[in-house]
Formats: sequence, structure tokens, C-alpha cells
Amino acid sequence: MLDLVPVPLLRLGRDLCLRHLNRAAERLLVRQTGRSPPSGAALGDLLAGPRPGLAVDMAAAATGGQLGLRLAPGRPPVGAQVAYDPGAGEYVVALSDSSGMQTTLRRLRLEQEALSRSAHLDREARRAAEARNRALEGFSAMAAHDLRQPLRNIRHLLDFLQEDHGHALAPEATDLVGQARDCAIGLAGLVDDLLTYARLGWQEIEMEPVDLDALAGQLHLDFGEELRQQGGALTIPSPLGYVTGAGGLVRVLLSNLVGNAVKYRHPDRAPCVTLARTGGILTVADNGRGFPPEEAEHIFDPFVRLHRGSGAGGTGFGLAVCRAVAERHGWTLTAHGLPGEGATFTLSGLS
Repeated sequence: MLDLVPVPLLRLGRDLCLRHLNRAAERLLVRQTGRSPPSGAALGDLLAGPRPGLAVDMAAAATGGQLGLRLAPGRPPVGAQVAYDPGAGEYVVALSDSSGMQTTLRRLRLEQEALSRSAHLDREARRAAEARNRALEGFSAMAAHDLRQPLRNIRHLLDFLQEDHGHALAPEATDLVGQARDCAIGLAGLVDDLLTYARLGWQEIEMEPVDLDALAGQLHLDFGEELRQQGGALTIPSPLGYVTGAGGLVRVLLSNLVGNAVKYRHPDRAPCVTLARTGGILTVADNGRGFPPEEAEHIFDPFVRLHRGSGAGGTGFGLAVCRAVAERHGWTLTAHGLPGEGATFTLSGLS
């Protein structure tokens, strides 16, 4: 058992001869004297020189005192706490190496200095990150205004052209005006998605309990009528409960997933979308167009649209935003699909 104790310990008989030393004591003696003492060695033989009255000093130390033992010439003495066990008829000596203690203290001081430097660097990094975030926020605000406003102006001018001069336009020109307006609307949506995606990388989010059933009610309002017109429905088999997250971002995530299911419905059947939760896993499943299994990761990349010829709109950023929202919350978003058989999106790690 003594070998497991990290403190250097010696067991000495009444004659002050060594009965046992633990590993810590052996390491200390080797470090001090360059050799490991044999069992039965006299304590006086372990010292750097003669020590008259050693037996008296040991007996005195056993009553509550302490003595110093110089083990090697030119080295400071080690401290010795002594206890006497009358039942075993032996002394138990605990040694303390002052040089080892000094080494430990130096190491602790160096570690403390390193921690202080690290804390300083962390503060500097935080200040730099805050400055960068302020710059990004300013850029986003500028981009939101400088990009959106011209697009709004284009749409308004096209509306004025259609309203005030539509009667004078040839049918082909009227079609071109409509196409130009649709392009402006699509570009405005792309700008919005780009800004949302960019902000997710740096913007602070505030976590709170989010009522998923309340969000599901909003999804019914947003998509229910369109689904009913197609003969389909949004189904929620059981209550979804709460999650800890940023309410606005969670709504964006679910709205994009359900919106994708509605957008990419199968042309030959009524769209059915199911939103369900089991513990920390939430799934959004549909019976739409689906996708090849090898595209299950690719669809989360920005600008990716697998069904470009389907007539469905979109900017190619919806699922990229969903993945980014999930990652900001520490969740995992994966997809599984088969062509013509629908898709299932799985959000795991919810709390």
C-alpha cells in the first residue's frame, strides 16, 4: 500500500535500520544520492556525513517535532516528519524534498503565467471578433439597403409600366415585362437568402424555450391552403413539445423544410407532409419527387437545385440555410430520399 502513496515514506526499525521504502522515497534517494539503498541499511549510512545523536533526534521528532536530513553534500536537507508505531516497533518517516517543491512551485508559476497570457490572448481575440462582427453587421445592413432598394425600384417601375402603358404593349412585350418582374422578385429572394446565410455564421443568437406546436400552427397557416388545393395535407401525429433555441431561426428552418416538400411535390399524387418528433429527433417527411441517395449531402450546398426543370421556384439556398441553422444550435440535419418516392429530413440532437 505504501508504494501507492505519492509522499516519500521510510519504515525504520528501533535500530534505525531500513525495513522498507516506497517508490516515491526510492526516487528521492536516487535523485539525491545517485543510488537506491538496500534493505537493512542504517539511516546514518544514508546521510551525507556523521550525525551524532541521531537516535535522540528521531525520538524527539516522533513526539511532534521535525528534523532535517542531509542526504548529499552540497544539497539542502530534506525535511522529515517522524511517527513511531509501538505495536510494530518501527518509525515511519515522511520525507519532503525542498528542491522538488521548488521545482513544482516554479512549474506552477510558469503554468500560471501561461494561463494569464492565454487569457490575455482570449480577450484580444474576443475584442477582434466583436469588431469583425460589427463590421459584418454594418456591411449586411448596407448590402440589405443597397441591393434591395434598386430591386424594389425595378419592380415598381415594371408595375407602373404594366398599369399605365400595358394597353399599348404588344402581347410579347407584356410577357417580357412579366418575366422581368419575376426575375426581380427572384433576385430579391436570393439577396434575402444570401444575407440570412451570411449572418448565421457570426450573428449572436439568444436561446429560449421554443413552442414547436405553436410553430406548427403557423406552418398550417402558411402552407395549409396550398396543400388543400392540391388535395394534400400537413399531418402532425402527436404534440411536438418544446426545444431550446432561437425562435425565429427555428421557424425559418421548419418553414424551409415544409416549403420544400410543398414546392417539390410529385406531379402525379396529392402532396402529404408529416412533421413528427420522437425524443430528441424531429422529422419532416414527404411523398414528393425525392432525390438520388448520392445527392443527400450535396443538396445542403448553397445554390444547389436538383429539380431545375420542374417549374418550382427557389434560390438554391433554402436547405443551406436549414443546415446552418441546425449547426448554430448544435443539432444535426440529414436527408434521405429516393427518386419519385419522397424525402425525409431528420433533425437530431434537440433538447
